[in-house]
Amino acid sequence: MEIRAAVESDLDAAARVQARTMVHSDYYDESTDQQREYERLHPRVAGYCAGTYHPGHALAKRALFVADEEGRVVGFIAGHLSTRMGCEGELQWMFVEPALQRRGIGGALLEPLARWFVQQDARRVIIDAPPANPCRAFYLKHGARPLDGYWLYWPDVETVLPIG
Repeated sequence: MEIRAAVESDLDAAARVQARTMVHSDYYDESTDQQREYERLHPRVAGYCAGTYHPGHALAKRALFVADEEGRVVGFIAGHLSTRMGCEGELQWMFVEPALQRRGIGGALLEPLARWFVQQDARRVIIDAPPANPCRAFYLKHGARPLDGYWLYWPDVETVLPIG
């Protein structure tokens, strides 16, 4: 498994991973048709990377990393600089193929994004993680803290990185 910065040719596969994950999750109960989800998500993923899709409070600088298994994108993570709720960065998306979840891919994806935030001097990083989202436990396990009843954040995202 290789974790690397995404290139334009990865965006289609990243949107497909996101669509598959959403269709297979009870959390996204309105997502039932994988092709329809892909068609909705692909322009967002591509626009996010191109700088034409701007989440609320997002600044221009952003990063996207993929988990590549033998030439196939099996997960991705994206984040950007932000001004949301007094934070300096925001984890926008993280999705891993449903069949490959709970194998350490999410943690492996989190490290390069955390490193990117530190390089941007964006230590305080927010995550959209409502209580019903099953991914909330993952973020808490990796050191995120409740910001309010809905959002989580890392007061210093460098704590995600391995020591040394």
